Amino acid sequence: EKGSKEIEHGVFVPREVEDSEIASLDKKDMKIKNKDIKQYFKIKAPEKLVEIETNSGRKVEVTLENTILTIKKGSTVWKKAQHLKKGDYVASARNLPQLKKGIITNLEKTDIFWDSIKNIRFKDNKEHNYVYDVTVKDEHSFICNGITIHNTATVVKDEEMGGWVLEAGALV
Repeated sequence: EKGSKEIEHGVFVPREVEDSEIASLDKKDMKIKNKDIKQYFKIKAPEKLVEIETNSGRKVEVTLENTILTIKKGSTVWKKAQHLKKGDYVASARNLPQLKKGIITNLEKTDIFWDSIKNIRFKDNKEHNYVYDVTVKDEHSFICNGITIHNTATVVKDEEMGGWVLEAGALV
């Protein structure tokens, strides 16, 4: 990968990203805004994944540890995908931002709504070689297929196992 270095089989050092933006949820005002991508990770995919489908038809596949913005007793909570269940509500973009000549448009219409999970499926990964994590400046979240996903943390050296691991999850 250009700008990144494989430090161990399947684990690439973060690549610095310049002039790239992604839609991200500002939790202060619950508006979706353009935010700078700080870096990304490319990591060998795990054996198990979670596929989430909402009642509005949005789908996303993530690792078990990836956190998704949910609502519980009137408060927003980041919840690991492995703990989500049918009927949980996830933060979804009302309208997905559109790109025109590299600029995201219609942001004023992209407030979120709480979309309930229609199906959640834990599955064996037989099709993805890698998963990706995007680090977003300031907000630490991004919108993927209309669903709010958290930056998944960092890749760290696991001294006991002798390898590199994610402290959280990653996006397929």
